[in-house]
Amino acid sequence: DMIKPWAKRLALTALSAACAAWQPADAWAQGRSAVALPQLDRTAQSFALGNDAATVTGLNALGVNPAGLRTSHAEILTQYQQLPLQSSLGLLRAGLPLRAFNTYLAVSYASLRSSNFDRRDEAGQAQGSFAAQDQMIGLHASRPVQAGLPMTVGVGVKYLDMAVDSQHGSSLALDLGARWT
Repeated sequence: DMIKPWAKRLALTALSAACAAWQPADAWAQGRSAVALPQLDRTAQSFALGNDAATVTGLNALGVNPAGLRTSHAEILTQYQQLPLQSSLGLLRAGLPLRAFNTYLAVSYASLRSSNFDRRDEAGQAQGSFAAQDQMIGLHASRPVQAGLPMTVGVGVKYLDMAVDSQHGSSLALDLGARWT
């Protein structure tokens, strides 16, 4: 059974109040927080480049900059994650260098599926359930602009398919990127 939205807000408010009341008085007196939060090493440049776009390489770069795809070895990346509320995420990425063409090629597949949504009629009566699924398949390439120049370019072409119950849509996406190393 799904948790009511008001119950979630009430629990979050109670948790926030408990955390605030728990903090030591001297931290409050000094105008600082006693809660230790992680310090992230981020610069204005990394945010402007999409956070990790400046440093991520290999198959992990597909989500931020296809130019970062280039590595010297073959890779396979898989992930499956069961998410809350009967949802799941699956990823498969594979890539390999084509040394004769000085290019790195990769393919990718992603699927996000959520199920057991309540279907209701106009009067609000339960009429069963339905599911939603998004899928993406992509082809990606990366290569240096020219020998001796520390610049790499990349391209990714993706086909996206989205479905909610009986409704369906699809689209194409093109990613272009460059990286000065």
